[in-house]
Amino acid sequence: MMTISTHSWDSPTATLLITGENLTPGEVTRALGISPSLSREPTADSRFRPGEGIWAIQVTAGPPQGLEGALDELADLISGVLEGIRELEESGLTVQVDLSGQVDGRTRIPVSPRALSRVATLGLPLSFTTGAVPSERSEDLWDWLPAADGSHRAPRKDEEEGEGSAADPAPVGVSLAVPDSWWEFDIRPEGREATIRALVDERLRELPDLAPHRTDLTTMLRKMAKDAHDSGAVYLGCMAENFDGVPLSATVTVSVLGAKNEQGVALSTDPRTIAESLGTITARREGDAWRKVTTVDIPDVGTAARTYGVEDVPVARGDSRTLRMVLTQTYIPVPGTTEQVVLVSGASPVLDLAEAFHDIFDAVTSTFRFV
Repeated sequence: MMTISTHSWDSPTATLLITGENLTPGEVTRALGISPSLSREPTADSRFRPGEGIWAIQVTAGPPQGLEGALDELADLISGVLEGIRELEESGLTVQVDLSGQVDGRTRIPVSPRALSRVATLGLPLSFTTGAVPSERSEDLWDWLPAADGSHRAPRKDEEEGEGSAADPAPVGVSLAVPDSWWEFDIRPEGREATIRALVDERLRELPDLAPHRTDLTTMLRKMAKDAHDSGAVYLGCMAENFDGVPLSATVTVSVLGAKNEQGVALSTDPRTIAESLGTITARREGDAWRKVTTVDIPDVGTAARTYGVEDVPVARGDSRTLRMVLTQTYIPVPGTTEQVVLVSGASPVLDLAEAFHDIFDAVTSTFRFV
């Protein structure tokens, strides 16, 4: 079951969505031999994935069909070109099947095992997008705190014009330890690809059984690194394991946040004040999102504010789509200044192991040090 904000889901749509900074719509059309429902060259001013091109096939279902009817029709359209789609994914483009609709309240939308099995046969990531009436609740006073996935708020106009950034680098170094089996690498665009290739080669030498999954590992690490860098992170550690045929993944990012609101007014970096400003989320029913707020003591660092739970987080900055994630976020004041906070954010899509991942993220965060 999937929780969305609606009493109905109008215009249910299934979409094959292909995006990327180097996407040329005409080349995708020639590669697949299918005309898109919509396409766009990369543009910097787009509100949806700025700087990336888009190529998509959309199927919007009528009332009798519903969401699963749209998904079935889309699967029929693309099942014959899956090899070409995977080649595009291997070239560095982002490929996914997206289910979307318009919502305006709260309810549960069932997605049958048969429909999910149909998606699984395609071998493509699945996402859900809802167009919803915005909440009237305002958090402007604390808008320097990032979204639940650690991504920062959209840049202000002066930041877009190069007149400043949301946060300068930390005045001191930071250190964090992750398990030996995790991946740590340079997330900057100029060093990203070479580091990912080297890491995958090293891991496959250690675990030859992973060789058939080289492309999947590379694609996943490339996306994790890009998302972390785009969100303003200065560090990324990630886990990618296969346990008895079940893929397990998680990330830990470190970001530096400037403690000012959009008007430039300084905000408190006191952990207890931050904790008081962070709202809890109470699950009304089993499977709903939830969040708890607390403070923790980190050895050699001191008190920090923390949230942990299972939350719906944006797929990317400026993207209306969300994913439900296990999430632990810890806000650590930077010593010697009242203008910055370090955010250590742990996230995993493996909801069935939420408690275990909260423990893992707590253990990793406890190793954080200023150096």
